[in-house]
Amino acid sequence: VVCGDLCDALPVVSPELRKLQEESFTRIFSKVDKEIPLVCVCGNHDCGDQPTVQSVNEYRNSFGDDYFSFWAGGVFFMVINSQYYSDGSLIPQLVEEQEKWIDEQLSLSKDTKHGAILFQHIPWFLDDAEAKDLGYFAIPYDTRKRMLNKLISGGVKYIFCGHYHRNSGGMYNGLEVIVTSAIGGQLGNDKSGFRIVKVNETQVS
Repeated sequence: VVCGDLCDALPVVSPELRKLQEESFTRIFSKVDKEIPLVCVCGNHDCGDQPTVQSVNEYRNSFGDDYFSFWAGGVFFMVINSQYYSDGSLIPQLVEEQEKWIDEQLSLSKDTKHGAILFQHIPWFLDDAEAKDLGYFAIPYDTRKRMLNKLISGGVKYIFCGHYHRNSGGMYNGLEVIVTSAIGGQLGNDKSGFRIVKVNETQVS
């Protein structure tokens, strides 16, 4: 699972560079064993800090849906586009469509062992759900609390995120947010790498 920022060049702003980066991404990940499914999560660099209908459509044309769900090993997973909650001011209809979809998916997964396990780019919070001044690196407070309460009511217990370029995470009313640093540039003291998580019908570790 790549938790967002598949490319660095912002869509629309740098179309030629973006095209080259998309080609590089495809070339590199085509070398992954075909038995290993690749799950791509849309990040702010993928659809823009303030996404538009055009930037979202360009992402979808290149990488597929920006939110979707799937089953693996008896566990239900959801991928959402967190940029809609960071700044969806230019795409209110898309924001509404995703949230309606989230409600539908939660109703399907609420009674499963783990509930839905979520993947998204921007964390709802870094280590404290009550922190109000997190700026660029987390979802704004009012939206965060509304959505966290919705997700908890829907049975969600684990959310995996990126964006922060550092490892972080915390708990909120039984829901754990796990923030994994980047494969590339580090903004703190963590090392470049990836996180291995073992999931089955009875355990997440």
